[in-house]
Amino acid sequence: MAKEIEVRIPAAFQPTRATPAEQIWIALHSQQRGLSADLAAPVPPAEGTEDGFGADELAHFQMPSAMPNPWLDEGGQSDIAPKSGQQFLPFKRRYLKVHSPYADETSSYQVVQAMVAAPKAGWVSPGVEWISHVDQFPLDVDWGIRFTVTGADEVKRRNKKAETAIEEQYKHQEGTATITGGGSDLGEIAETLAAYHASLNRSDKEVEVQATVLFAVGADTADLAKAKGRFVADEYKRADFLLEAPLGGQEELWWAMIPGTPTGRIVRELTQITTGREFATGVPLSSNELGDEKGARFGENISTARHTPILRDADGSIQADTSASFGVVAELGAGKSVLLKGDMGDTVDRNGRVVAIDRTEAKEYAVFAQSLRPDTTTIVDLMTPEYSLDPLRVFGPLVGARMVQSLFAVIARHPGSRLPRRCPVPPPRAGVRRRARHHQPRSPAGTSQDDLLRGER
Repeated sequence: MAKEIEVRIPAAFQPTRATPAEQIWIALHSQQRGLSADLAAPVPPAEGTEDGFGADELAHFQMPSAMPNPWLDEGGQSDIAPKSGQQFLPFKRRYLKVHSPYADETSSYQVVQAMVAAPKAGWVSPGVEWISHVDQFPLDVDWGIRFTVTGADEVKRRNKKAETAIEEQYKHQEGTATITGGGSDLGEIAETLAAYHASLNRSDKEVEVQATVLFAVGADTADLAKAKGRFVADEYKRADFLLEAPLGGQEELWWAMIPGTPTGRIVRELTQITTGREFATGVPLSSNELGDEKGARFGENISTARHTPILRDADGSIQADTSASFGVVAELGAGKSVLLKGDMGDTVDRNGRVVAIDRTEAKEYAVFAQSLRPDTTTIVDLMTPEYSLDPLRVFGPLVGARMVQSLFAVIARHPGSRLPRRCPVPPPRAGVRRRARHHQPRSPAGTSQDDLLRGER
């Protein structure tokens, strides 16, 4: 069954089989939701290592070797005193108490809500990605979707039967001139059916999606869990998406969010029907991942409510034959220099070499570079030169002259050069030496260019 599902998933999603360790982690997370007790998630084996993990990449975690069997309490009946009378007020306890056998005495109180209505006029895309909207909340919200996909041909036959039923109801209500009665409701249903049929005809590959969308929050107390549930429901209500926690159905909805469990009656009753195209606008194929898998900490990703570190691995990019270049654009005083200096320091700490061009009047990069490694840092100031790249001065007249001659020959062969194609060096004749001494300009050190080329001072 799992292999059949894997084959049906489009290749664009890059499906990966969940390992037993990952399945156990999902089960533990569901049982300890809201307790901040999640262990480190299992990572896939690394390539090129004997035991599957690198020495510096081993995730230290310990999980049970079997699927944990939780203790579930609908409405927290175990917390009610026998003589308090609270057992007769079930509407105030729309939550589920979950206790994991691997947890301490603390239990998790969870509220699982299902989407029961969507805007009648639809929503705008892009702009209203209503499923991925939970990533922007300041609290952790787990969401799950149970859906059934049906081909367009079968759906059209079913819609034809629905159209026939609506026509019969119209005939039964002929002669009733009501504005707010059943006739107006039938007109609204007919318009919805017509719009839905038009959506199915947009493409030959269009399908029908019957989806049950579930949202779950958890906390260590029942009141806090209910407060989180109200916050999520209120946020969605602003966009005309209605969420509801069905009374007596919390346990079934909780199991519905566990992969591999069968679909129950309540889950099927809460199904919302739409086309594949409209359903895809709820959670677009996008990612907020930024940076490399390892490396120095470069920044913080604040795209979602759960901030994650941004790592930069310049060596890895070079080894992978990809560009490690990046640009920093921000307003004045936003921290561009601080970010670049931090990257410079990380590069030096990893035995790298940094070359920076400092155009600031305060020489901020020069001061920072001098503070990193004063013994190996070189500051070159063109206004007060202490170093020279002149081959004649660095290597002396004999060796430097050959280097200068080779450099001029390369420049002369360049297509965009204005120098003559041949730059012959005058032969060592006395007449030329005298003319050079009389007419050639002198170098700043008091030596003529001709003398430097000939090795004479």
